[in-house]
Amino acid sequence: MDNGIDPKVNDLLSFAWEMSHYVADTSPWRFRNGTSLSFDGNVQISGVDVPCSYKLFWPWHKIRPSVTCCESWVRREADWHVSDNGELCWVHAHLWKDVLRGLDEFLSGPELIATAAYWCVEHSSSLMAKHLEADRVSYSGPWPEEWDAWAHYADGDAEYEKAKRRGKVDRIVQELIAKRIT
Repeated sequence: MDNGIDPKVNDLLSFAWEMSHYVADTSPWRFRNGTSLSFDGNVQISGVDVPCSYKLFWPWHKIRPSVTCCESWVRREADWHVSDNGELCWVHAHLWKDVLRGLDEFLSGPELIATAAYWCVEHSSSLMAKHLEADRVSYSGPWPEEWDAWAHYADGDAEYEKAKRRGKVDRIVQELIAKRIT
C-alpha cells in the first residue's frame, strides 16, 4: 500500500520506530534533506541510563547508523573504537552491509528493519559496556586483546575480508535470525 510518503523517508521512519523499542526517552526525530534522520535517547547499560545520539542514513542497509556517546567514561581514542567527537566505531562498515544483505535473503522488509535496529543498539551498547567496565575497574591500558575488535583502516579491511571468507558474516546472520526466533 502506498501511504504517499517518499519511500526513503518511510524506510528511515520505520528504522527509527524500530530503534525506539530499544532506546528510551527518545527526542523528537530530526530530518535532513530526506536522507538522514537523527534523534537522542537513553540505553540501559549495566544499570546505568546512558544518553546517546543516533543518526540513520539513506540507504540505511548500506550505511551503518552513527552512534555517539559523550559520557566521561567513554575513552575517545581510536584504539578504543571512539572518535574525538564521541562517535562509536561499533561495527565495521563492510560487515554492516554484508550482514544486512545476508539477512535480506531470509527476512521480509519489516523484519529486516527490526533486526537491523536491534543489532545496532545491541552492538553499540556492547561497546559502551566495555568502556564502562574499564572505567569501573580503573583500567587505563590499551584495548584488551580478549575483547573482539577489528583493526583500523587497511589492516581492518584485510582482517574483515579474511574473516568473511571464513564464514563470519554467515555466522552473524544466523545468530541474528536465531535471536528473532527466541
